Amino acid sequence: MRNSSVVPSMAYRNAPEAIEWLCRVFGFEKHAVYPGPDNTILHAELTLGGGMIMVGSAMKEGPFSSLVKHPDEIGGVETQIGRA
Repeated sequence: MRNSSVVPSMAYRNAPEAIEWLCRVFGFEKHAVYPGPDNTILHAELTLGGGMIMVGSAMKEGPFSSLVKHPDEIGGVETQIGRA
């Protein structure tokens, strides 16, 4: 049997602050952080136990920018939910 995992990726308007908050509040550890221009994060990997999340700065331009919207950009509608 093979182990598998899901690695979610999240984009934040203030990714440096979000990374510090995730580490302080939830105990994530910085595995890799690649800063970009103007206080942005191009890519970061945060680990917790055997899991990982990827974090980056929300960009107005880029290959995925047209696919990602924050709730305040679409009338306050939440775009994600988790259920068990």
